[in-house]
Parts: sequence; structure tokens; C-alpha cells
Amino acid sequence: MRAAQPPVQPGDVVAGKYRVDRVLGKGGMGIVVAATHLDLLEPRALKFLLPMSVPDAEVAERFLREARAAARLKSEHVARVHDVGRREDGTPFIVMEHLEGEDLGALLRRGSALPVEEAVLYVLQAAEALAEAHGLGIIHRDLKPANLFLTRRPDGMPCVKVLDFGISKITGVVSEIEVTRTNAVLGSPQYMAPEQMHSARDVDARSDIWSLGVILYQLLTHALPFRGRSFTEVVASVLTTPPAPPSRLAPHVPPGLDAVVLRCLERDPSVRPANVGELAQRLQPFAPPVAGFLVDRIVRLAMSPVRSATGLPAVATPLPFGTASTPQPVLAASSAWGSTSAGVAPRDPGRARMKLVLASTASGVISGLIAWSILFGGPSAVTAPAVTAIAPVAARASQAATPAPPSPAASPEPAAEPASTTTSAPAKAAPSASAPKTPKVAVDPFGMERK
Repeated sequence: MRAAQPPVQPGDVVAGKYRVDRVLGKGGMGIVVAATHLDLLEPRALKFLLPMSVPDAEVAERFLREARAAARLKSEHVARVHDVGRREDGTPFIVMEHLEGEDLGALLRRGSALPVEEAVLYVLQAAEALAEAHGLGIIHRDLKPANLFLTRRPDGMPCVKVLDFGISKITGVVSEIEVTRTNAVLGSPQYMAPEQMHSARDVDARSDIWSLGVILYQLLTHALPFRGRSFTEVVASVLTTPPAPPSRLAPHVPPGLDAVVLRCLERDPSVRPANVGELAQRLQPFAPPVAGFLVDRIVRLAMSPVRSATGLPAVATPLPFGTASTPQPVLAASSAWGSTSAGVAPRDPGRARMKLVLASTASGVISGLIAWSILFGGPSAVTAPAVTAIAPVAARASQAATPAPPSPAASPEPAAEPASTTTSAPAKAAPSASAPKTPKVAVDPFGMERK
């Protein structure tokens, strides 16, 4: 039987601007090719459905669902979707960023177990993408090493990208085609949570956390926690056989990390970490130091108020296993990025402005009264008490609106004498020792030159 003809060939131009260069990969229902944007001269990856899959409405809907889900996510750990379209014959395609590297499945096939810090870093990067997705009500449902692509940033640092949201569950979105039937089994059996094996529709973010636990187990041990030669055997293993601690297969795994991985693989979803923010905090002690900011971002995304679609709480949850640490140390770091720390009242700009106005008004009145005394022969009996009464008000307003000066006790110089405005001096005493200080404050507002 002759193989189906691929929808594009090298040299073809798609949508008038994407020149196909070579085939990157091919699956049962689709093909991915490398292409060049003819105007931008930038590399792109184009994903097509195979002709035999185009008439299947459910397959086509899943194909477009992948594009919609990925386009909503802005994390650097999700493969970016640039465009979607259809060819003249109706074949849909997705235009994505072109990635150089390999998926974690290929990395495992040609290597062995990874060092602890490397494995944890890869899972944390995937967790950041999931934190954003879960906050938008998107459950991936097909996490596995083959869908985690390892590439490099311009500085050479590793960067994991989450791929293939084709069977994702998008809460609150009703499509024309009911893609997820109640009794449908969607996903890869070795990485599927027990509740997903029962019903792909009735899953939440904790099903993705199970899959992350399986992936981390495999990266650390180069073995799967649940094995079988058929789907039925895998299901039986998941439901009846507790997984061995990773350290039993890989002595380099610390016992504390055993506890985190095994908690992700609890059959009861309520016992697993409630969200990826909690999982990230538990993994942080085993991650490289550079992962600190990554964990902070995951926690802030997991606690984002945009969480009603997932059914998970938008508040920090207790961490009931492993060590005695709590979310506070990580969450406290968020205050440096613009949030308000707990127990600290936010600054009221209205009150601050009012204090400044009061301070300015009081200072102006004082200046006017002193100027009057200079122009007309010294302060009168009425002016002196008025200045005496206003000065404390101005001082209090100025202290509230501006930083307080250093305390006199901290200065090596002796304390200054009380200001002349606070003493009961007769009118004839104005030209005395306190008089030379007056012109410095009162002359300039009137633009006059003292004689």
C-alpha cells in the first residue's frame, strides 16, 4: 500500500510567505516542516494535518484547539504560535516558532538518569508554563518527555518548552465538536493520572501534577514508576502497585526529593500538591540557585486571582509533607516586584498631598507675617502671637510630608537655642539678636530689597 502523500513538499510556498525547507517530523495524523518567512527571513515551523485526517471533524477541532490554547499563553516555556490558516484544499496549518534542540524523550533514549539539579530545573520550567495555563483554565492532559522540548537561550542556558496542547481541556469553552467525551481515554497511559484513565473530562490541574511527577521520576531514575506491556497492565500497575522511591533505583536522589515525587503520584488527587506553586516550593531545595526567581514566578502565577476556571484555591495552601517550610519565604520575595507585603498598609497618595498643601500654606502665612513686620517697622502685638500659633502647625505638617531630620542627640554639635518666634519678646526687641535671621525667610516672596 502506497504511503499517503504529504500535504507539502520542500520548495512549496504556503500562504504566499512561508517557504518549506525540510521535514522535521511526522506522526500518525500530522507533519511538521521547517520553513522560512520570505519577508522577515526568519525560521518558522509549520504543522499540517495529513490529508487522511482532514475530513475527521474531531481531529481538526483538536488541531485548532492546540493553536488556541498555545496562543493564549505568553510564557517563554511554551512554544509560541504565530499564525493559523488553511491551504487552498482546506488543509489547516499552524505557524509556530522554530526550535533547535531535542525533546526530553530523545534525551532519555540516548542517555541515562540526569543529575538532580538538572532534572528539577527542567520540571520547574515546565511548571511555569503550566502555572499560567492552569490560571487560564487550560489543563494539558498529555504531559510526557516527548512534549517537553529542550532548547537553549542566546546565553546558552537550557530552556524547556511545553508542546502539543492538542488534547488540552479548556474550562468554560464550548466548541461545536464535543472533543472530550465522558468515557474517552486521552493521553499517554504511562503518564496519565488514575482519574484521567477513568474520564478525561473530569480532570483538573492535579492531573498535570501527576504527569510531572512521573516525568521527574523518569528523569531521575531512567525508569518509569508504572510499567506494563499493554494499556490494561499499565492501568493495573497504577491502581494496585505503589511506586518504589526514586532513591532505590538512583542512589544520588536525596530522601527529601523522594517525598516530593511520591506525593505527586498519590492516587487521591486531594493528597497531591494543590497546585504547581506548592510543588515548585517543595522542589526549590533540590534546584540550582538560579531557579529561585523561577520558583517565585510560579508561585505568583499559581496565586493569581484568575483561577476560577480551574476549581483550585487562589490562596496559599499548607504544605503537609516533607519539610516544615511554608510558602511565606517565597511569597515575601514578591513584594520586591510591586506587591504589598502582608501587614504593611499601602501608602495613601491623597493624604500625602493634603499634608504637603497644609505645610505649604502654613509656611506662606508665616513668611507673609514676617515680611509685614519688616516693611512696617517690626511685628505688632497681634502678629507675634499669630506666628507663635502657626509655627507648630507648619512644623507638624512639614514633618508628616517630608523625611524627619537627624535627631539632635546624634549630632556632635550642641543643641540650638529656641527660635525667636516661640518667645514672648516685646515689639521693640525685634531689632535684637534674633532679627538678623528674619530677612532670609521673608524678603524674597515679595521681590523687595531690604534697606
